[in-house]
Amino acid sequence: MSRTKNSIKNAFTGIMGQILVIIMQFLTRTVFIYTLNEQYLGISGLFTNIISMLSLAELGVGTAIMYKLFKPIEEEDQHKIYLIMKFYKTVYRAIGLVILVIGLALMPFLKFFIKGDISFVNIYFIFFLHLIQCVSSYIFYAYKSALINANQKEYITSLINTIFLFISNIAQIISLFLCKSFELYITISIFNIIAINIAASIFCNKLYPYINKKTNETLPKEEKKEIFKDCYALFIYKVNGVVLSATDNIIISKFIGIITVGFYSNYSMIYSILNNFLTKFYNAITASLGNLHAQNDKKTEYDVFMQINFLTFVISTVAGVEIALVSNEFIKLWIGEKFVISEIIAWLLGYKFFLEGQKKVLSTYRNTMGIFQQAKYRPAIGALINLIVSIILVKFIGLPGVILGTVIADLSTYMWYDPKIIYQNSFEEKVIEYYIKRLKYTIVFFICGIISLCIIKITPITGLFGFIIHSGICILVSAAVILVLFRNTKEFQSSVNRFLKIIKRR
Repeated sequence: MSRTKNSIKNAFTGIMGQILVIIMQFLTRTVFIYTLNEQYLGISGLFTNIISMLSLAELGVGTAIMYKLFKPIEEEDQHKIYLIMKFYKTVYRAIGLVILVIGLALMPFLKFFIKGDISFVNIYFIFFLHLIQCVSSYIFYAYKSALINANQKEYITSLINTIFLFISNIAQIISLFLCKSFELYITISIFNIIAINIAASIFCNKLYPYINKKTNETLPKEEKKEIFKDCYALFIYKVNGVVLSATDNIIISKFIGIITVGFYSNYSMIYSILNNFLTKFYNAITASLGNLHAQNDKKTEYDVFMQINFLTFVISTVAGVEIALVSNEFIKLWIGEKFVISEIIAWLLGYKFFLEGQKKVLSTYRNTMGIFQQAKYRPAIGALINLIVSIILVKFIGLPGVILGTVIADLSTYMWYDPKIIYQNSFEEKVIEYYIKRLKYTIVFFICGIISLCIIKITPITGLFGFIIHSGICILVSAAVILVLFRNTKEFQSSVNRFLKIIKRR
């Protein structure tokens, strides 16, 4: 099966599954809000972020291993794949134990991160359940999913995830109605993760039985050292990613309050759902891009990069404008006006999502090209800028300052340096072309947002009908502006031609 067909199959399965997951997530969150009090939302969001910080112990091993699998898979070197997976298994289980130990050591200090009344719940037990939920993903066969995905069969893991998430969401809804127990709600998630990993392991064993052979042979020391060198660089990248995302709720909880964390988590959920669509798309094409890079065809690789870059711009512009202009209307319809924060928060999250799309293009190519060590200190600088700026701004302008800290950190580090190293190490083109395109894309994003806002202001329809009309305005305006401005560009024409070829093959 060709790279394009694999990518389409992976993307279709992932997106269809994601739609079902979204429906179930909203149903579960709605029941959660109406059966438990607002502080539980804040505690759940805070502890999820703290656990994300602990997952830094993963050191980027998964990404480094994924890159190492591309070449032996292309060469059908089963023995080499076996040795890599054996090493992966050992490292992942060690990581799980490290996270468990660090998490237990952190428990006595949990109250330091919380501003507000928490006497209604045993935060230590709740945190312990969150910790076990994280650790179980490392202990129970999670590493085997990497081999399935690296073989361009991510549709299998997507299907497994969708089925078990659907079942677990149903169980959580029933438990909330019957027991109103936050503890039982999290426990169901723990069993869900274990079931997903066991199911993926069973499929992996059937597809690639050679990984279960028994031998004392291990990966050569030189290759282990190379992987750990990449892991060191990826660890710093991961620090940046975690600080940019996972510290938001911690800062909000510490300086504003746990209830605000709960309110903000509803917006974060909308953001995360749309972000997951992008993630599904990039997960679907990652193995194909790795396979393309292994063939060392720089011209084709660059052309595909520009097409994907343009496609991501279109998706992130439409979705970013939607977040900026109609997320408040959605929150009001979904759970009530009480949970609406402000228009500035919606705009900041919309622009942050637009940047996130650009970052995903860069990070996906950086990982599939094995560019790990060339910019290993950039993430540390970005993380430091984010932390300092967020803490300073939250004291002066509150919640918007936390989001602004992330945006400023991205713009001052990620958005200019990562393109530079990708072009230097992989493409035979000048990076200035990329910078000019990114500036154009950013201007177009704000043009789409401003035109959409002006039209929405003169169509003051409320309720569900108003939300649908305003959402449609955002989509149509963004699509029309992009079509008018980019219809004659090479990226637009190439993307349309590729799409038409796919349709004809069908």
